Amino acid sequence: SLFLKEFYKKLKYTFTPGFENLTFVDEIDAGNFIKHAKDFYESKGTDDSIRILFNVLFGETPTVVNLEEYLIKPSASNYVRREIVVAEAVSGDPLKLVGKRMIDQLGNGLLLGVIISVAAVALSLLYGVTRIVNFAHGEIIALGAILTLFFSGPVDSRVLFLDRFSPLGINFAVSATFAVILCGIFGGILELLLFRPLRRSNVGNIAVLVVTIGLSIFVRHLYLLFATGKVQNFPLELQRRETYLFFDMTPRNLKVLIAAIIVMSAVGLILSYTKLGKAMRAVRDSEELANVSGVNSDYIIFITWVFSSMLAGLAGIFQAIINDVRWNMGFLILLLIFAGTVLGGIGTSFGAMVGGFLIGVLVQISVGLPFME
Repeated sequence: SLFLKEFYKKLKYTFTPGFENLTFVDEIDAGNFIKHAKDFYESKGTDDSIRILFNVLFGETPTVVNLEEYLIKPSASNYVRREIVVAEAVSGDPLKLVGKRMIDQLGNGLLLGVIISVAAVALSLLYGVTRIVNFAHGEIIALGAILTLFFSGPVDSRVLFLDRFSPLGINFAVSATFAVILCGIFGGILELLLFRPLRRSNVGNIAVLVVTIGLSIFVRHLYLLFATGKVQNFPLELQRRETYLFFDMTPRNLKVLIAAIIVMSAVGLILSYTKLGKAMRAVRDSEELANVSGVNSDYIIFITWVFSSMLAGLAGIFQAIINDVRWNMGFLILLLIFAGTVLGGIGTSFGAMVGGFLIGVLVQISVGLPFME
């Protein structure tokens, strides 16, 4: 009522028909005022309502523009964070802004591309060694982000993990490290307790595929139970976008981009030049020949599960830094990860890097094309 009283003092009588001769003390009911004002503004339309309210609050009459012609439309994908947009005066023809839009979308595509690349490398590496199409890959991605939020979130938070599992308030970098390690442990447990017994029982690939689908649904809804369905963000300070070369992004997102490139380069070096990497490639080419050559295929498969899960968890952390933490965030980009893996060549990690990167860039650039509007 206090707010309405102050607002009514500023409100011109002509804007609220029916209350011209009344004072806002006892003669007017707040609920009745709201109802009549709501009906009045709905009858005036959006543009006129904006002009009226702006005039009342600021004493000036604004020019209402069609924001669709001036602002870059965000991606329709659910996993892209909606930025707060401020309309500024733009001179010239808005259609000439297409080039700028394309560059901005290319920058977003680079960020999405590195996320998909890291996740696609993990998925492709696992498939190449084990021949398992892992539909629970998205849940391992989400696990990395959820664990990081659990370790780093403010200790007084009671939104995440119910009252019994409030966050711990640990340093963010330490939290991310713990999360990646635990993702690796989770992957190793899956191999030891679930997939190795299935493999030794000679269960077919289709049956294993169904198992991964069931595992995905089960784990995803465990997240929904314990982490709630609310969208969360890491406890990181807000940053302004800055221009790097031609791209606008926050300094934190630039660090994510650089870190992801370093991680993929390191994975490529490990697979190409280390004994472990060569053993993984040997098992990928032929498990029987690798065993004859003295390679312990069970050990290599176990390490592959651990390594792949750590990469997936890291991809989830990157995704949550750029966007946000959701209980189904891995599932939302799973099809893009599969697309990148297939585009780069199933089972080839280097191809998955390129394929995932291309998919991310193409998805974002397509949003900025004029004929897509």
